[in-house]
Amino acid sequence: MKDKITLRTALTSDMPAIYAFVKELAIYEKAEEQLITSIPYYIETFQNKLWNAFVAEHNTNIVATTIFYPVFSTWKGKILYLEDFVVQQDLRRKGIGKILFDHLLKYAQDNDYNGMRWQVLDWNEPAINFYKTYESKMEMDWINCQLIF
Repeated sequence: MKDKITLRTALTSDMPAIYAFVKELAIYEKAEEQLITSIPYYIETFQNKLWNAFVAEHNTNIVATTIFYPVFSTWKGKILYLEDFVVQQDLRRKGIGKILFDHLLKYAQDNDYNGMRWQVLDWNEPAINFYKTYESKMEMDWINCQLIF
């Protein structure tokens, strides 16, 4: 990239942009109908500190985000859960994701997390290959379970 990427903690005013990235991700994952949240909901839950986010800016435009929150593992202790990690589609493979992911890793280490967890769809080869560059452990023996109310 010719111009500098700036990283910062998200602000309430960033919620429309962050929501747009999540919607873009839902479309990419062929699951747009599962997106049931809204921008007002994002604002409320962000202000109530249920989650946090970093954004990457290029020329004052938000071009990527990580959405994360702390979780507790009875075996590992304090873990950072990466809920979503999205780079604007036309800017992928330009190093922005690496800059943002490295920033999140440093945040986790600086804040005494014992590790980081996330999920990736088994067909998302670009993401899997990206995570493999970090020598992350891919756990194929666990089954994801959920209840949505």
